Amino acid sequence: MVVRYRNEAVEELIETVKYYNNERSGLGFEFASEIRKGINRIKKYPESWPKISTNVRKCLINRFPFSILYYIDSEVLLIL
Repeated sequence: MVVRYRNEAVEELIETVKYYNNERSGLGFEFASEIRKGINRIKKYPESWPKISTNVRKCLINRFPFSILYYIDSEVLLIL
């Protein structure tokens, strides 16, 4: 499955990593790791998380108050 990201998702990830790294050195990288783990879980079990609209699902990540919103179109996983 190919993973693609909306520009807004990439920008939010970068800003959040910076924020957490300012709070504690390395914490932003731990956050990025949890996001990566969440995306890998989605790739493995794409229909496991609840729909929040007709086509969009929401996967909660561990340790941080964030979720990954995503859409699956054929073999493309689009991170919103």
